Amino acid sequence: MYVPLSKTDVVILCGGLGVRLQTVVKDRPKVLAPIGELAFIDLLLGDLSRVGFRRFILCIGHLGEQVKEHVKKKYGKDPDVKILFSEEKTPLGTGGALKKALPLISSDPFFVMNGDSFCPVNFSGLLRTHKKLAPVASFALAVRAKTDGGTVICNDDLLITAFHEKDLNTLARFVPPPSQNSRSLGSQTSLVAGMNGRRINPSRGVQYPAGKVGGFISAGIYLMGKEITVFFPQDKTFSLEYDVFPKLAESGKCRGFLAKGELLDIGTPERYQEACRRFDSHYV
Repeated sequence: MYVPLSKTDVVILCGGLGVRLQTVVKDRPKVLAPIGELAFIDLLLGDLSRVGFRRFILCIGHLGEQVKEHVKKKYGKDPDVKILFSEEKTPLGTGGALKKALPLISSDPFFVMNGDSFCPVNFSGLLRTHKKLAPVASFALAVRAKTDGGTVICNDDLLITAFHEKDLNTLARFVPPPSQNSRSLGSQTSLVAGMNGRRINPSRGVQYPAGKVGGFISAGIYLMGKEITVFFPQDKTFSLEYDVFPKLAESGKCRGFLAKGELLDIGTPERYQEACRRFDSHYV
């Protein structure tokens, strides 16, 4: 049975230290970095609420009180939006933060997304595809535009077979760049969009530097069933990207879904300035 976006929770990971961005945004957490007259979290929540989401869980940590105060002031009187907070007293990593937030999550499946990135996604299409194919998790995929994101390896049906977080040099030792006569990213890959069956050749319009792998990257947007916890380690502190997603991909229970546009993030001063420029020019 289809569940509307209004009945699907969104967990936003907002607790990162933002060390690389502190040279330009020193007095606030990353999600409150200003983009024009708004904070970055306002852009995320505004976009998500416009497409139909109504219930959010914000995982906060570093300078979390600022996030809580800002969000309550801006959205606290909106009867159509409910925002809850899961606060970590010490850094728990992305996995530990999600694990701590689980008691607050009321829907199954639920979305999880990074609080420092933006990528246009057909959320309804992703939810429908996830319900139809019933993986443990579905990842939104974007075309690679940076070298330090999670590289995703898929087969022709967008079944994710490997996830390598922020390590293209390691990945390049195992997966060669595609040849001119092949549609493969490694041995797998003429990707099929989950939305409409449109065949995508990742070698077109994507640059593959010598010795490195181009193609698709995690957009930092995930749709998960609560059975994802089977892949959680016992540790209190752990990473989704390093400790959970690689094992999930190996299990064959994870699928990809192509995003509608480019991934933007504010993780570094350069990318933050680029995000400011893009939003200011209404590029996204």
